[in-house]
Amino acid sequence: MRKVLDYNFKNILLLFLLILISFYFQEGIIGNLTNGAVTPHFVPIIIIFIAFYSSSAASLFLCCSFGLLIDFNLAILVGPAMISSIVLFTVFSILSSRLFISSNFVLMFCSFFGVLLFLVIQNIITYSFKDVELAFGLSLLYDCLLSALASPLVFMISRKYFLREN
Repeated sequence: MRKVLDYNFKNILLLFLLILISFYFQEGIIGNLTNGAVTPHFVPIIIIFIAFYSSSAASLFLCCSFGLLIDFNLAILVGPAMISSIVLFTVFSILSSRLFISSNFVLMFCSFFGVLLFLVIQNIITYSFKDVELAFGLSLLYDCLLSALASPLVFMISRKYFLREN
């Protein structure tokens, strides 16, 4: 029996609370511990989770709003993270019918490339409107690796609180 996301008011509030907590961990606690050098990106992992378990228009709207929250947090432009989250959701909702995330290795592999896709699209759009040279360094790969290592924990918490039997 397949598990799906249950969209009631309580779960939507819990998802927004999870996003706010992930912002707090990403920008506050982990960002201060590492001096902003390498931080895991939790929001793309949550978007991947939503794409795997529900590929509806409500899920797309939810991921779009999460991208806007990232844009408001970064305070650079409104749109790059939103477009990145839409692309990430679309890619992984298409892959969800062909790929099963039963093992942690597959989950970490998907999270690594998902966060990499998210950050590359976001950086390309952001730097196309600025007079700054676009630089992809090892810190981008370190962020993706750290996000991949954190993804089983995020998926475990998300599966526990947001999924129901279909």
